[in-house]
Amino acid sequence: MEKLTARGVFWCADMDQEQQAQSRSFDRSMLVAGGSPGDARYDETRRLMEDSIADDAAGFYSRFESTAENARALVFDNTIQFIAGERT
Repeated sequence: MEKLTARGVFWCADMDQEQQAQSRSFDRSMLVAGGSPGDARYDETRRLMEDSIADDAAGFYSRFESTAENARALVFDNTIQFIAGERT
């Protein structure tokens, strides 16, 4: 039996999909989630993201970028999957 990938499942169900990646600031994302520098969860999450940069073990494409606010801002990609189908 052939193993279906996610794309194959959507094709069989006559559905369409699109994937987009948007860059996000780690600090902004944590602020929205209620975390701030100095919080234990913030510091641990940041450490894990920074540690995954070398081999992208987390799949977030984490990196440091220069921004207007910060010369060494931690940035990651947030992947969004759009799925659409026609209701019959």
